[in-house]
Amino acid sequence: MARSPTPKRYAQAVFQIAEEQGNIDQWVNDLEETLALIKNEKFRLYLEMPRISLAKKVRAIEESLVNINPLARNVVALLISRDTLALYPLIVLQYQNFVDNHYGRKRAVVTTAITLEDDLQSKIRTQLSDLLGTDVVLSTRTEPKVLGGMTIRVGDKLIDGSIRGKFSELRNDLLKSLG
Repeated sequence: MARSPTPKRYAQAVFQIAEEQGNIDQWVNDLEETLALIKNEKFRLYLEMPRISLAKKVRAIEESLVNINPLARNVVALLISRDTLALYPLIVLQYQNFVDNHYGRKRAVVTTAITLEDDLQSKIRTQLSDLLGTDVVLSTRTEPKVLGGMTIRVGDKLIDGSIRGKFSELRNDLLKSLG
């Protein structure tokens, strides 16, 4: 029995098409716009209804995504026909990874207890770019559990400069000294 393609394989195929056509960045926009539509709960439920024919679903996609590359719409139609629409967000994420590798940049997620001002985000991005020796695309999240400071995730690496992290280290050190 053949294995079904993974999100990474779909994304790789899409990236190869985009690279051949010379419109890598346009595909980023098309995939993200399509993802926004698929995240609409009512629309997604419509696309997942087994009673509705594939032809009607494809027409709904075409009508909703008029300005999108027809090949990008075909990706969604293919996923619907294979009952694997749930893979789409992961495909978009994997595609973005291919794009980042293509342009030689890294993505970083900074998590803080409060929202960061734009100038501070810019400083963090610049420092990370200098540290990593590559362009960094920065995104931020706020999470009160951090308490203060920040955590920075770049790929599978985590830099924990949060107060919560420091408390955790202190706790572990105390337990080791008592044990």
